[in-house]
Amino acid sequence: MPIEKNNQIELDIESLSSEGSGVGHYGGLAVFVAGGVPGDRLLVHIIKVKKNYAVGKIVRCVRPSVSRIPSDCPVFPRCGGCAFRAMTYETETAEKKQRVEDAFHRLSHMDIACEEILTGAPDRYRNKAQYPVSVSEQGEIQIGFYAPRTRRVIDCTDCRLQPAEFREIAETFRTFLQEFRISVYDAERQKGLVRHLYLRKGYASGEIMVCIVLNGKTLPHSEVLTERLCALNPHIASIVLNHNTQNTAVILGRLPIRFAVFQCACRRCRFIRSITIWRNACTARRRSLPIWTVPRPCWIYTAVRAQSDFPWRIGQNASSARKSYPPPSRTRRRMPAATAFKMRNFSAAMQKTPPRGFKKTGFVPMWCC
Repeated sequence: MPIEKNNQIELDIESLSSEGSGVGHYGGLAVFVAGGVPGDRLLVHIIKVKKNYAVGKIVRCVRPSVSRIPSDCPVFPRCGGCAFRAMTYETETAEKKQRVEDAFHRLSHMDIACEEILTGAPDRYRNKAQYPVSVSEQGEIQIGFYAPRTRRVIDCTDCRLQPAEFREIAETFRTFLQEFRISVYDAERQKGLVRHLYLRKGYASGEIMVCIVLNGKTLPHSEVLTERLCALNPHIASIVLNHNTQNTAVILGRLPIRFAVFQCACRRCRFIRSITIWRNACTARRRSLPIWTVPRPCWIYTAVRAQSDFPWRIGQNASSARKSYPPPSRTRRRMPAATAFKMRNFSAAMQKTPPRGFKKTGFVPMWCC
């Protein structure tokens, strides 16, 4: 019996797809079911039928798999961030290992037995979060993640995959927006100010970067937010404003980033584009906080390899660096000849004795704020 749309069938889940959906076969046709676990027997409602496959959604679980567990996330599966929260961690690693072996067998016709996956902590292992900000139909500010294949934001500030410190930072930011009634960006009307909250943590240093993506140039009452964040977590090392005024789904804008609170200085380090941020009595300066709007050329080392031994792309020249981060037109001017001569001599001196672990190319000029 051929499958038709809106049919309900009982389906045995045999494996997982590359996106984490359960895969079963009915009448010789592959059926993909989001949330299915290998070993499940499900009652599935068919929502799409193509020539070579069909897509369905779970109506109820007729017989659960021994690998199925209750999800520990309150927004699963409405949030589009995870696909394996309904199965044990051992089953997840086994399926990923099998996927690699199947790829070798299918593409290169080689039967290779992969080694066991090196597992770590299944929770709190990510170091970055990108929270879209929106307003619900009830007028409440939503900070979280997009639902699968939509632009609808599911409110979630405490993701189990991200550092626990991110939750209190996101909640403080939500309270700040509500208190001062700061507008939130609406993609359909292309109006509003705040677009995203972007957080990053360095596990080696413990420092946290807070980046606010705006559909504009300034954030009202930014000094209040600065004081609250600095008092909330002493490990917050930088607060950055990024300007993205384009009608696009890309999160970060291409304009130069402005360091809104802190003074910065470049130092030798093992990571490309690494900047040490120093807090300079930010809680006492209030409205006199400096906002650097004029780009200035600085010099950074180019590392041969990062700490993870992954070969980074190197050899970026001065013209491409300035092209990626062009200065505003009102400050575009030629560098004084004396300054350029000193920089060339300084770079030439560094080529003779580069720091340990760095390629012998001297410094790379980059435009930073």
